[in-house]
Amino acid sequence: MDGLTSNPIDEVPFSPLLGINTQAATPSSVAFENVKLSLDRKLPWITNLPEFQRIKGNNKKIALIAGGPSVEHYADDIKQFKTTMVCGSSNDWAMNNGIIPTYSVICDPDPISINYYSKLDTETKYMIASCCDPKIFEHLKSMQVVQWHCHSDEVKAKLDENNLGGDYHGISGGCTVGLRAISMAIMLGYSNIHMFGYDSCLGREDKHHAYDFSDKSEELGVIYNIKVGGETLEKDAILFKCAGYQLAQAVNFKEFYVNFREYFNPVIYGNGLIAEMFKHMNVEMKKSGVVTQ
Repeated sequence: MDGLTSNPIDEVPFSPLLGINTQAATPSSVAFENVKLSLDRKLPWITNLPEFQRIKGNNKKIALIAGGPSVEHYADDIKQFKTTMVCGSSNDWAMNNGIIPTYSVICDPDPISINYYSKLDTETKYMIASCCDPKIFEHLKSMQVVQWHCHSDEVKAKLDENNLGGDYHGISGGCTVGLRAISMAIMLGYSNIHMFGYDSCLGREDKHHAYDFSDKSEELGVIYNIKVGGETLEKDAILFKCAGYQLAQAVNFKEFYVNFREYFNPVIYGNGLIAEMFKHMNVEMKKSGVVTQ
């Protein structure tokens, strides 16, 4: 598939989408200075946790809570999970709905992340990426704080260049905190991963969507029209509206699942872009013999 242009319509059953660029709001030089500060903090790293890389078995579930609007419909479902992990901006929503997260993951270097953490609990482990602003660490200093490296080749190279690599253990996964949380859950030993609020779209153009179909182009830049399904998948196509970062997240999830599907079984709630892509992606993978179940 060739690159995407402004307001394209593309079918997304399985093929990767190209041409979407995402750019961090915080310069990489600032993020790396934050990483260096984290190396001097007397705080545990994710590798120090007793649950790190301890396989839980498929009967042990974890709920990942992202910020897509469909999450509003699943508070009661999430409360049934013993172990939960909230992603960035979802923290206060979870707390306001009576959900005390087991883990709360932050990887955005922008100090604006403080705004998502007005409600805290001493039972929660706050998993703060080493690239986060010092103000985040200060804000959470009375909580259980665990550090981790949000992996990028650039960060790893700079650490090695400055002889700071040490026992580096970076967590990769994609362009958003929600994607990194999937990797983190796997590293903590979970394979039965239930994903809430992983919509990756502004809405879908049919009568059964769980959230508003709205155009926020003034806030989010180019809005892409993405068509999933169609005659090749024996069903009517669904049109989604997506900001660039949402589309990039969906593509990154596809790539992650294709490469690491043997390590986890995702259950995706809601009817957003990722859920629809995942459904049709598995149809295509079965047809091609990539998966047999």
